[in-house]
Amino acid sequence: MINHFQTFYKFLGNIAIKSIIGISLIGLPLFALILKINYAEVAYGWIFFVFICFVVVERVWETFYSSGDQKKHKLHGDWTLPLVSIAYILMLLGMIWEFFVINRGINIFVMLIGIFIYGMSFLLRISGMLTLREQWSVHAVGAKKVKNVFLVKSGPYKYLRHPIYLGVILEVLGLPLIWNAYFVFIFTCTVSVPLQLMRAYFEEKATVRKLGKEYIDYKKTVPALIPFRLLIRNNK
Repeated sequence: MINHFQTFYKFLGNIAIKSIIGISLIGLPLFALILKINYAEVAYGWIFFVFICFVVVERVWETFYSSGDQKKHKLHGDWTLPLVSIAYILMLLGMIWEFFVINRGINIFVMLIGIFIYGMSFLLRISGMLTLREQWSVHAVGAKKVKNVFLVKSGPYKYLRHPIYLGVILEVLGLPLIWNAYFVFIFTCTVSVPLQLMRAYFEEKATVRKLGKEYIDYKKTVPALIPFRLLIRNNK
């Protein structure tokens, strides 16, 4: 009975991952294109459409194809991945709807803040992935398919335990600000950000089980998301 349940769970998980990729790559751009056609009077509509396509492709690549995981379309027991992915899809759906349907116009100052935050998020995520190299895994919990797990303390991990999570949090905060999607910004603050924090929490529990005292000592000296040591050094 348990084996049948595990098989069914893996089957559903694999379908969920492939559905998320399909909805992201096809559904989101199609939805944006339909609204662009129906709300042709909205300014910067084509620029927004191209931007959405870029964000979708980049996010799918980063989430499912940039890591060292084998069999990237499988869930591997990571129940947090579908949750944050669905929240991301909902965020983009909300942005598309808010941009075209509400059409409140663009506040350049807010847009520039959003671009700055998104740019910082991109640098954090890329630097984190490059530093981890083969250690980079999309699966926060469950059976990671990365061999030779060891603690990385170089690059951004010298100052933060979770630079990639901080990058994703800044990403979901910056994206709606770029296009002045204030309702979506509230959604990301109340749903997407807590989900990322939850994911970081469960990944830390899994990492402590794998690395033990070495990671516990690392936690005592390096903060999770805010680089206190770097900030204090710059203020001296």
